[in-house]
Amino acid sequence: MGRYYLHLQEGRRISYDPDGFDLPDPNAARDEAWRSARELCDDALVEGRDISRAAFLIVDEAGKLLGLVPLSSARSGAGR
Repeated sequence: MGRYYLHLQEGRRISYDPDGFDLPDPNAARDEAWRSARELCDDALVEGRDISRAAFLIVDEAGKLLGLVPLSSARSGAGR
């Protein structure tokens, strides 16, 4: 079990995830990022916000970047 963080990057701005998630492995963190990205896309669509340039940065507890999930990919159904 490890702690993983999903920081939201929008252009040059990063909103840091202060709490993170206790998850079994990096694959579970990626799954959580995709689920969160789909939720955020749904909310943005309803609110009329453009989040096409945003992405979740998946980071482990040591601060290592493990990957990213572009919100535009989550909205189009690409990825997971």
